[in-house]
Amino acid sequence: MKEQYHTFENDNRKAEVFAVWPNKWLVEAYENGEMSHTEEVANEDAAELYADDWVLKNERTRISN
Repeated sequence: MKEQYHTFENDNRKAEVFAVWPNKWLVEAYENGEMSHTEEVANEDAAELYADDWVLKNERTRISN
């Protein structure tokens, strides 16, 4: 079961954070309204960090700009 937890948006980028029970977290990344990629991470904090970095185009998580 996939449950949406958070949405991050900035300029032309958006990231949605989902809990996939029982113990997975998924980030769906969009650019210009099109899905760019998905990233599975270990926990909610990591998912939020990844989503935030994606929409702000930060390089901390080695996300391609």
